[in-house]
Amino acid sequence: EEAIKNAYLGAARVPFQVMERIVETLKILEYIGEHGLTASISDVGVAARAALACGEGAYLNVLINLKEAEDRELRERSEYLLSELRERSELILKKVLEKI
Repeated sequence: EEAIKNAYLGAARVPFQVMERIVETLKILEYIGEHGLTASISDVGVAARAALACGEGAYLNVLINLKEAEDRELRERSEYLLSELRERSELILKKVLEKI
């Protein structure tokens, strides 16, 4: 039973790491939105929305794996990352719409 729990925890960590990478991606998109070509600003908005969708999907994968192997800390960290993903994506979209 412990081996199964550890397998689920390992499976939860992979999408969690994806969420971490998506936060970094959104930071890069923020920079591109501020300093990139005006002609490509809509691409930044599309990328931010796609990144958010990927992050939300990764979050669901974390949750399904934690259902079998409860890890409160990983769940809380995932919830925090999801909140950050949503906030950054919304901010990027807001700035994109202001520039268009």
